[in-house]
Amino acid sequence: MSSKESSKDKKKPELLHAEKEFYVLEITNLNRTIARLRTVCAELENENDDCKKKYKTLDQDRNDVIAYLKKSLTQKQDEIVDFTNRLEAMLKEKKTEIQKFETKIQEMERKYNDMSSTLTAEITLLNGKLNSLEEFKLQKDCMIKKYLDLEETLKKEAERHLEKETIIENQSLIHKESMRLDIEKKLLNLSINLQKDTQYRIAETTQNVVKENIALNNELNLIIVSWQKLFDQNEFLKNRLKTLSNEIDVSFETKDNLLRRHVIQKEIIDRLVTKQQEMMSKFHTLKNCMTNASLLRKKVKEYSKKANDANVKYRKIEGAFHAQSIQLAELKTAFDELKLHNFKLEERIKESVIIIKDVIGLGLRRQKDPFSISEQDEYSTRINLLNTLLKLFDDVSLFATGEAISIEGSNESLLVSDWKRKVSSQHLIPCDSEPSIVDEMQ
Repeated sequence: MSSKESSKDKKKPELLHAEKEFYVLEITNLNRTIARLRTVCAELENENDDCKKKYKTLDQDRNDVIAYLKKSLTQKQDEIVDFTNRLEAMLKEKKTEIQKFETKIQEMERKYNDMSSTLTAEITLLNGKLNSLEEFKLQKDCMIKKYLDLEETLKKEAERHLEKETIIENQSLIHKESMRLDIEKKLLNLSINLQKDTQYRIAETTQNVVKENIALNNELNLIIVSWQKLFDQNEFLKNRLKTLSNEIDVSFETKDNLLRRHVIQKEIIDRLVTKQQEMMSKFHTLKNCMTNASLLRKKVKEYSKKANDANVKYRKIEGAFHAQSIQLAELKTAFDELKLHNFKLEERIKESVIIIKDVIGLGLRRQKDPFSISEQDEYSTRINLLNTLLKLFDDVSLFATGEAISIEGSNESLLVSDWKRKVSSQHLIPCDSEPSIVDEMQ
């Protein structure tokens, strides 16, 4: 019996030493996996911080872009409304002005036609009067020439008549003197003859003297009648000259009046021409206003097109924002899943730490009091603890989506590169840092 007990006592420390080495190796492997998980968590936290910063910047940029686009869209809409109101007001004003100008143009055309017809009639009359005035000028020139010729002839005749009168007066005086002398001679002769003749011849001489006196009186009467005729003709020519001069003055006055009227009518025609030019300039300004209105319409159409483009862009941005919000929701769900996965990992690691502590505690209790726990109980508890550890790691490997976490003795490996790529591509926000398990173990 003693030999069996001694052999058993020898086997027990060997088993304890092997189990201790096994557990130490397991603990080192677990510490390595925990360290690797910590590095992965740190990298995920860094990527989470970067993703948070990028998300904040993207959110700020998106908000700024959306605010700017909304502001620009409201400004464009206000500008479009303002332009449409201004265009409607300008179109109404243009319509009223066009109607006014059309009525004015019609009135001015009617007045212009009336004035042109009246002025053409008056111009024809004036042309006729001018032609008549030219004929009158010709007749006037002819009459003036005739008048001058008559004046010259009258002067010549007056001079000739004066000469004749002087000659006749001289002749009459000479004739009277001669007659007187003859009469005196005859009287002397008669006196002599009277003395010589008798009273029988007195009657014959008296009769001859009476006859000669009658003849002289008749000649004097003829001279007086011819002089009176010449005087009357001279007076008639003077009166005719006065009437002709008056007619010439009247013709000059009528000519001046006609010229004044012609000048006034010419001024009226010039005013009408200037008014017509002003109306034409206003009409051209109206045409320019119409062209400006068409240009403004084109600009309004362009602004409306720009507004539609801006609306389309805004809708695109809203679609992109909606897509980003959907992507953000997906990322949040993925983040929640990752957080839950990390939480479950943390729980499993805590449970594994507790199990490892229990295993280490069993070894310490065995060292302190070797008879407190039997070998079978210790072995069964260790096997149970190892089974629970294996189950925990099996559960952890089930939680890893798209990765494989394998623990193979001393050459264990943690494959989390796929998960990191997925997190970095989707800009996930991982959970907070894990508590240090090594500190708890220590």
